[in-house]
Amino acid sequence: MASSGVLVCGVVCGVLLGILPAATTAARGRAGFGESCTNASDCNPLNSECINNVCACNSSDVKTETGCLLPVGARCRHRPCDADNSECLGGICICKPGFIQAYNNTFCFKTPKYDDFCEKDHDCLALGEGGRCSSERCRCSFTTAVDDNMCKKKIDDLGARCNKDTEVCYLERNGDNQRVECKEGVCTCKGKHKPSADNLSCGAGTLEALSLAASFISLLLAKAMV
Repeated sequence: MASSGVLVCGVVCGVLLGILPAATTAARGRAGFGESCTNASDCNPLNSECINNVCACNSSDVKTETGCLLPVGARCRHRPCDADNSECLGGICICKPGFIQAYNNTFCFKTPKYDDFCEKDHDCLALGEGGRCSSERCRCSFTTAVDDNMCKKKIDDLGARCNKDTEVCYLERNGDNQRVECKEGVCTCKGKHKPSADNLSCGAGTLEALSLAASFISLLLAKAMV
């Protein structure tokens, strides 16, 4: 009995003292993508499998530098989703609320707003079909204008019918100083602003017009005194 106790202690104590190596979990094989294998344990890339005696990703995965990634849109009943900021819901990998999938489905990034940084048009899809990536910023296409962080179709016609959910009244002649709105389903000048004779712009209201006139006169006087 004593000799048995000494044997057990010798093994355990040897491991604790670092004299003997501790047992380790089975390591992955050394075969990389495209290299020969007999089973999945021969393959080194994460989540890779041995398919037709070659290390590869299964059809539902996306191949990356480090391994096989379960992307957004893939089934996830028997495996967690790998894409950053994604989750398994209803058996499908989807982006978490407030995030949008990248163009290659390998990660989800925070839903951008108008004028946020972007790399591709896909990054600006949250702005609607008119969202575009221009000079690394989310903008609206020429035929759309931003309204409530959405790129909506421009309606450049006073009195025209409009849908506030998908369209925005936008008079090109007024430029950045828009004085028009979609009111009761019709493009109408805001407040006391009056439509021009050709119905292509909304003029300044009386008080605004007086203010602009006063500013213009002050500017002329200042230049005359120089």
